[in-house]
Amino acid sequence: LIPIHNNSNNINNCGTGKQASSPGSLQQAVHALKPACLILLTDGECLKRPKNEGGGPLQLQFNLPLRELYREPFRWDQRTFCIGIGASNHHVDNLHPSLKAFCGVTGGCHASINTVSDIPRVTELFSHLIAPSIPIQWPLPNPLQLPHFPSLDNLDKPKNQIINGEVFVNGGPICCFQQLEAMTTGTQAPPIHRAMLLYTPSYPHGIDSKPQSPPIWCIPESFFPSKKIENLPPRTAQPILNFARHYQVIGTNTFDPIHVMKSLHRLDQILTSNCMLTHGGNIKPNQVKVLQQDVYVCHWTSHGTVNSRIHRPTTQKGQEHFPVCIRGAGRPSLFEGGDNILNIGILHIPESSSKPSTLTLLPPDPHVLLPLLLKAAEAENRALKKAVEKREKSASDAEAVNLTSVSKNVLLDENWRSEFRAYLFRLPPYYQHSLRRSLRQLLPARVQSLLS
Repeated sequence: LIPIHNNSNNINNCGTGKQASSPGSLQQAVHALKPACLILLTDGECLKRPKNEGGGPLQLQFNLPLRELYREPFRWDQRTFCIGIGASNHHVDNLHPSLKAFCGVTGGCHASINTVSDIPRVTELFSHLIAPSIPIQWPLPNPLQLPHFPSLDNLDKPKNQIINGEVFVNGGPICCFQQLEAMTTGTQAPPIHRAMLLYTPSYPHGIDSKPQSPPIWCIPESFFPSKKIENLPPRTAQPILNFARHYQVIGTNTFDPIHVMKSLHRLDQILTSNCMLTHGGNIKPNQVKVLQQDVYVCHWTSHGTVNSRIHRPTTQKGQEHFPVCIRGAGRPSLFEGGDNILNIGILHIPESSSKPSTLTLLPPDPHVLLPLLLKAAEAENRALKKAVEKREKSASDAEAVNLTSVSKNVLLDENWRSEFRAYLFRLPPYYQHSLRRSLRQLLPARVQSLLS
């Protein structure tokens, strides 16, 4: 039913990227996935019996009219939990290996119930896995805020509050994270780490107020859409997000996360200054328009069994931020002899395992976009400062300068326009709507036609 619901509501269609936000008590997103948790109760005999007695290998049966809705048998928004009933010696050996693998690959787990006293234990365990707890400190601090960077003191930002007992309703979709360096050098494939993505909205007016705009950045497909493709390539069990520990090894295909974080901080400062110049210094947090960043908590999962160890990528102090990309998502003509990589965000894994890991989704290829946005914001800032000086020197109100019109009519040269068109050419077409929503409030009015 989940594929039918998503296709009928234009959610998570093949070839249009994957919207990772999950609805619940924290956030109601418009085009959000609704993860489904499938719980299977079995004694394990169905797959062990001969085929003439109803057993045999695990297969998926499709009705011919609905075949197009089930091209992804292992969907990333469905998790499978298996309970073995009547297992001997509290083990799960009576479960078929196919069922165990099915639970592991979908981000679920399997357990056993041998006596009535085991039911509360398994129920509590599954409830915690299906709906993880919210971090105690909420809202989360900005994961891309470097320690030596001061916050924007001009804005009255809410402080974190302590929350106990709240959970992420319905959990979230499962993604796979894999290190990129070993895959490009041809050595042994690095391990895969699975994590549930849990959206964390920002609250500009406090935890009891309405959250900011819903998430807009999607996880791209592992191929670039083209009219020459007759059939869409099959998807993997879950999206594979590659992260780089040493971006210098990868080359120009990826970026320095620290440099991008500094650029984001600088952009926020300039945009805040522009807003203060336009409104005379009296501004509220909702008046400052900044580049949207979608933050997700990464709830790392095990590989199927209840008692298995949570596989969390290792990290060390001073190296906690990693660029994240999708292999195959970039435009192939721009990558001669290499992987057509599309960068989508930054993974933050704190040194302390008690702090939550986060994935911040940004506009695609942020290292290419941010210099262009900085040039536009700086040009607007210069024009506003000149207008303010002119207004202060003005002798009468009739000669006063309209700062709003000055901000809208900032001129950007043809070189900037060409670089911006080249940036848009790099991206898959399904990013156009999200870019218009995010950048229209940041760019001067004279160049907004480039977004259409």
